[in-house]
Amino acid sequence: ANLQDFITYIRGVLNSPELPLVIGRINAPSKPFRDLVRDAQAKVVSVTAATRLIDTDDLGLLDIIHYDAAGLVTLGQRFAAATSDLISE
Repeated sequence: ANLQDFITYIRGVLNSPELPLVIGRINAPSKPFRDLVRDAQAKVVSVTAATRLIDTDDLGLLDIIHYDAAGLVTLGQRFAAATSDLISE
C-alpha cells in the first residue's frame, strides 16, 4: 500500500497522472521480509500504468543493501533504458 500511495502522491504533486516511474526491486538477500516486499513491488507494478520494475539480483553489493560501483552504473543504465521505454510507449 505504501508504494502505491507514494506513486499516487508523486504523480499528484507533479500533476502528471501518467508520469513514468521506474522502481528498483529490492535485493537485500538476507533481510527478513525481502520476499514479501518484492512480491508487493511486483503486484503494484503489474496493476499501475507507466511503471517498470528493475531487476537488481545480479548487481554486486558492498554489504547487505548497498551496491558496489559497477552495480550502481548498471542500475543507472537499467533505469535509463526502462524510462526510455516507458516514454516511447
